[in-house]
Amino acid sequence: MAKYLSEEWGRAVEKALNEDQAFQEATKGVDLTLQQVVNDVPDLGEVKYYYVFKDGSVSYNPGETADADAKMTQNYETSVALNSGELNSQQAFVQGKVKLTGNLGKVMKNQGALQTMVPVLTSVPTEY
Repeated sequence: MAKYLSEEWGRAVEKALNEDQAFQEATKGVDLTLQQVVNDVPDLGEVKYYYVFKDGSVSYNPGETADADAKMTQNYETSVALNSGELNSQQAFVQGKVKLTGNLGKVMKNQGALQTMVPVLTSVPTEY
């Protein structure tokens, strides 16, 4: 079981997503780079990573990229709730728990595809 937000966790998520047929089908034709920033992470402070979605597959990358189409910023508590499926991204955004900057149109256009990540994320054994 990987510790949440560790590189081991990120690689497990990447593998699970790339093996999930529903995710692959939903993200065909998607070309999106999404930067994630999680604040108030216990013992770490701030954690940054990004996903590159490219025509049916995704890569997880620790750190930061200047090429992000959009950036999602949230605190650890919100990030855990999103990752575990206790909170959906639309609710979090409307409630102001997630700050989204960048090309919001591109994110909204691909929101359906991004939602297919949720059942896969919740299935990855994770230590919070």
